[in-house]
Amino acid sequence: MSSPFRALPGAVVDDDGTLLHVGAPLREQRDLAEGASIAPLGDRAVLTVDGEDRLSWLDSLASQALAALPAGVSTELLILDPQGHVEHAAAVIDDGVRTWLIVDRQDAEGLLAWLMRMRFRLRVAPHDASSQYAVVGGTAAAVADLPAAVRWTDPWPAVSVGGWGYSPVEPHPGADRDWVEAVVPAAELDRIADRAVAGSFRVSGTW
Repeated sequence: MSSPFRALPGAVVDDDGTLLHVGAPLREQRDLAEGASIAPLGDRAVLTVDGEDRLSWLDSLASQALAALPAGVSTELLILDPQGHVEHAAAVIDDGVRTWLIVDRQDAEGLLAWLMRMRFRLRVAPHDASSQYAVVGGTAAAVADLPAAVRWTDPWPAVSVGGWGYSPVEPHPGADRDWVEAVVPAAELDRIADRAVAGSFRVSGTW
């Protein structure tokens, strides 16, 4: 698959177009943690759910309490089989009109197909928005200026409403985790790549 990041010196891109690294994965990891770079997450896909019943519908299907999810609050969901095994997982954020699901790309088709089968007569419209939007990760400050439709902030290690903390630890080793996934227009990847090639912007691969 074509990727605008193939032009970067040292870039290694897989067959799906995901940027794996630009020659120095360990340095890229440090840059990412320090907020000095962002990571184009080609291994992530974007699904959306429109319709008045979207949150109560997802609440009835998933592990997470979503019926009263406030706009702009980030959480996660699991879809379980009757034996409690995880079949699908997604990062979730609602903007007040639409619910956004950020999922592993290899699972997007399966999750969307399952959601389509579960609509019944409810006012919901699941959609694969991956051709219109891409996902870029980084610290909150690093992705703050990106033109994002939504920004999902990893709630871990906090426990979301409807969740359960099995082993509380103080202080928690993940208390300072700073990770945001921004859903940006797909064309934004070209702009990011152009700036990176010009040397005015740093990117890190998924490795």
